[in-house]
Amino acid sequence: MVGEQRYRWIERFVLLVSMSLCVLLFVQDRSLLLDSLNVARNIGERSFIGLVDPLSYEQSAPLLFLWISELCTSIMGITHYSLRILPLLAGLVSLLLFADISKTVLKSPFSLIALFWFGTHQLTARYATEYKQYMVDVFVGLLIIWIVLKIKKVNKHNWWKLSIGGAILIWLSMPSVFFVISAAIYLSLVRNRENHSWRPLIYTFGCVGFSFLANYLIVLSPTIGSDHMQDFHNNFFLEGKIFDLDSLSHDFGLIIGQARMVVGKSGLAIGAVLISVVICIFGSVKSKRYELILLLLPIVGAYGASLVDKYSIIERLMLFSLPISILIVMMGVQYVYQRSVFKNAYVSKFVFGILALGLIVGFVEKQSFKYIVDPFEHEDNRSSLVYISNHIEKDRKIICTQHAEAAYDYYTRYDESYKDMSVGAAVPTVYGTDISEFALGRLYTEEKLWILCNHYHEEEIDKLINNLEKVVQIENSHRAKSSAAILISIKDSINK
Repeated sequence: MVGEQRYRWIERFVLLVSMSLCVLLFVQDRSLLLDSLNVARNIGERSFIGLVDPLSYEQSAPLLFLWISELCTSIMGITHYSLRILPLLAGLVSLLLFADISKTVLKSPFSLIALFWFGTHQLTARYATEYKQYMVDVFVGLLIIWIVLKIKKVNKHNWWKLSIGGAILIWLSMPSVFFVISAAIYLSLVRNRENHSWRPLIYTFGCVGFSFLANYLIVLSPTIGSDHMQDFHNNFFLEGKIFDLDSLSHDFGLIIGQARMVVGKSGLAIGAVLISVVICIFGSVKSKRYELILLLLPIVGAYGASLVDKYSIIERLMLFSLPISILIVMMGVQYVYQRSVFKNAYVSKFVFGILALGLIVGFVEKQSFKYIVDPFEHEDNRSSLVYISNHIEKDRKIICTQHAEAAYDYYTRYDESYKDMSVGAAVPTVYGTDISEFALGRLYTEEKLWILCNHYHEEEIDKLINNLEKVVQIENSHRAKSSAAILISIKDSINK
């Protein structure tokens, strides 16, 4: 056990380290991802009222998230920093909320271990500096849990505050409804145990339910029902066909994917997570710990929505489950440890050792300290355009592969940090275009052309260059993470 004074100092140190990692990735100012670019294009093109309509470029985001982004960019201009300030603030506050929640549901040192795990997890640092709504989902979920654990009950003095707050949060985060439902069940059980009035509880969740209905009809339904969203996320919906082996395999793979999100690909680490969750459920039911409802039911709710094709079990959309999964796992580990201290508790000691080893392996795989010396970059959409703008042939037209158009459009039209960028006109292409043949056809009317490709795997870029070398002359090229800029001209043999 850790003394109270020492606990506070260690907690502050862990929070400082965790926040520093988030700020480090923020100031590293990596290129925006494809989805981030497309959401940012919507921000640049639309007014507050225009953002109510379904987004362009096959994107979706909570309305209040878009409005706050619009407000930030209206004040500071559209830049990487102004777009990412909301996810960063959400990430930093999430760390504070998690620290307080972990002290409520765990004892020391397990609460500190959980905080260190979540705070230094690579997904925490990454999505706290990614311009998408996923870290805001984490913040909203933790905020709801924190409020419920603080108030314990809904009464005539606080119901109206909870109603207003809950109604607003519904518009800020899509998975917030799963946390609201969990909070309603938890507070109902507490009310039933202490025999308080039902009326404030009914008023509160009636107001929040009405807000969700409005949000669903105005924002969610048109987006969820779109052909693109259904097609793209089809493989990430649970099927629930318990008598079909292929369906069971598919669903089990998605569930295992959630464990991988927490601890990576190690079989030992995944096994430790699954065993810890089972132990946590067993121990919580045995000791009647209602806190498990707040932690587990949001994940169960997402799975339920997935069964009816309303929510995708893809990693980024399930990011809200990262902190609560860590808490659930640590509750299971703590339960085993408390039984391992007894004399002759050999089985508990063995189980605790296996769980500890597996989770350490998972922690090492998913930690974010590596970004201190090796800055995180998922796809560098920016440097290829910068390279073209600094090249002597910068005024040549640019053939943009399907996903490169987003980067071209954003950096040449909207980002104020690159307002002086000067490049040639874009020549857009569509999905399935044979870039080599398309480029060869354009070279009969152009002396030279640039090809800009983004959101490519490295082997796809290699394949594109190999195909180009067969039909055109490559004058110059620049390679970046998942991106390339290639200057081409027609071969002399073809000219002759």
